[in-house]
Amino acid sequence: MDNAELSRIEQQERHLYKQAWYLWYFFADQPQRIVSHPHSLIEQATDSAQRIRKALLKEVRRLSKGRVHVRIVSEEVLWECSPALWLTIDGDDLVAIYETFERVLEALRQAVRKVPETELRQYVLDFNWPYVVVVPMVQGKLLTPTAWRLSLAVLTQKDDLNRWNYFQSAIPDDAIAKLGFTMWDNPRLEPALNFLACTTALSLYAAHIGDFSRMPNIDNEGIVQLQTYIARIESQLEETFQATLDTGGVIADTFNQLSPEEQVSVCTCGLQYRR
Repeated sequence: MDNAELSRIEQQERHLYKQAWYLWYFFADQPQRIVSHPHSLIEQATDSAQRIRKALLKEVRRLSKGRVHVRIVSEEVLWECSPALWLTIDGDDLVAIYETFERVLEALRQAVRKVPETELRQYVLDFNWPYVVVVPMVQGKLLTPTAWRLSLAVLTQKDDLNRWNYFQSAIPDDAIAKLGFTMWDNPRLEPALNFLACTTALSLYAAHIGDFSRMPNIDNEGIVQLQTYIARIESQLEETFQATLDTGGVIADTFNQLSPEEQVSVCTCGLQYRR
């Protein structure tokens, strides 16, 4: 059996399982209900997914104006073994792309809230899109093979996400291949990409260390163990911090080599997208 046939069978299994589960849900939730056409119950459940999808498409079209374009690229490709809703934010300016990310999150919340908040709605989301993946792209290509991967349940329950939700994760290689994503291959981008990776790592270290403040009171033995742990990660933190300084220095040198007119243009462009 080749991979295409195996994938087709797996999709068929998921579809049949979903339909059977919806029938069981109504039977368990409303055992006294008599239904002459059970398929109407499946349609009732799938209608929620259709309404969310329609609302999201409307929100995506609203966001896709100007120099940034948002679109849904897949509902079939898995993130590892889990179904996911894949969206891309594409444009020619990275600052504008990152600023659009928050608006995409709010659009997702608004689309889901078109359906009343019930237990069934949550099951529908878990079956169809337990995760949402938002992929930043510049002029149709990836700068890095990473994306924001968020739990749709968490996203719809909280308007203020925890800081770790904003860190990007590596996109699985098979997903990149299936979605047809390509990477920019330009040596001039390497310092900026290294700086992004280093600052992200530093942010994770800072968030991790900040969690220590929420620890309960510890005795002397606990303090010794905590000090031992910090000493173990100290060298990694120092290396990451130094790498951040080094790559920042390369970027600063590159900026200083620009003409005064080019420097003004770069600064003006950055301020324009931050307003």
